[in-house]
Amino acid sequence: MSPNKKLVAAVVNPTAPVYNQSCCNLPAHCAPLPKTYVAQATARNPATGVERRATISVVAPHGAAVRVHRAQSAGANTGEAVPPLPRDYNTGAELEVAVTTLGITKSRISVDHLIFLGLLAGIWVAFAGMFAQQIVGGVPANIRASWPVLSKLLLGVTFPVGIVFIVLFGGELFTGNTMIMVVAWLNRKVTTRDVMVNWTVVFCANFAACALTAYLLGYLTDLFEPEPFRSYVIAVATRKVQLPFYKAFLMGIPANALVCLSFFLGLAARDVTGKILGLYLPIATFAATGWEHCVANMYYIPIGWMYGAPVTVGGMLANIFAVALGNIVGGGLLIGGSEFYMYHWHRSSEPVRHIGKWGKPSKDRTDDIEILEVHGGVHDHARPASQAPSLSELIV
Repeated sequence: MSPNKKLVAAVVNPTAPVYNQSCCNLPAHCAPLPKTYVAQATARNPATGVERRATISVVAPHGAAVRVHRAQSAGANTGEAVPPLPRDYNTGAELEVAVTTLGITKSRISVDHLIFLGLLAGIWVAFAGMFAQQIVGGVPANIRASWPVLSKLLLGVTFPVGIVFIVLFGGELFTGNTMIMVVAWLNRKVTTRDVMVNWTVVFCANFAACALTAYLLGYLTDLFEPEPFRSYVIAVATRKVQLPFYKAFLMGIPANALVCLSFFLGLAARDVTGKILGLYLPIATFAATGWEHCVANMYYIPIGWMYGAPVTVGGMLANIFAVALGNIVGGGLLIGGSEFYMYHWHRSSEPVRHIGKWGKPSKDRTDDIEILEVHGGVHDHARPASQAPSLSELIV
């Protein structure tokens, strides 16, 4: 790095969120990896105004609060620290850190807590399904038949509210976890057992909540008893259980690819409005297109069955199982795998430090960070960054 370029960074521990606001703003969701604290950094040349962004990793004692103080711009007449470039989104590299961290966090949730969060997400999905069926089912059958685009458009507008509820309020969704846990697993931060336990518990909790909500709030209340609502919910369930296994599987792939894409776009935004928009668009695409989502079917099929659809237990489970396999392929392999390999294409030869194309070493150094402070861990001190443990630039 040239003498006129300095790195600025701030790193926080979520259990002790103390950091220098003047350095940079970290996304609230970007929790650090175990014993590893991650921050955004800006390198700016005051003479040219050219700026470059990086992600900085600091390994510190577990439970510590970490600060990295900004270095002064060498040669600057004013002596003022260089302010970071404002940015209201997270880069792909930052998203991978965030998703991997989420996977680690999910792997450490106790089973009873995981069941509770899975039930919560199932309720939100069922609410979204009821909302969608109340709006679309209220359109007379002859109009739906003559103008099928109207039903698709209304589904695209209404059903995405479920994902907004889950992300902004809370809950564990099986289909989203297919991507999150795979990214963490590919980064070797969680075990295969962690992945299987999370998927199994959340899947069962989602199913229980969707079916129970359908029965208590959709059936016992006669919510869909009047026509044309009743015929609509029956038609939806009947169509789903009549899908051949291979069609249900294939239709599940793009559905969860779009669901997991919505998670990424939601994480990319740093403001609530941006998050809602990022979450909304991919779900609207999948809902309007008519792809199959296993958690949504955990509501749609039972509610139709309750109102008289020709559904059997075997037919319902066959559909949900086939769609779930497609969802795993679409979310875990297509989106999770693609996101991982964008940054780890040549993993065996990948340099720790790089800039631009893979394999091209960076000449920039992290020595420009003047002070690294670690508080509240095994040690409590401030030291020059050159003496700090494992301070390294990960992604440019």
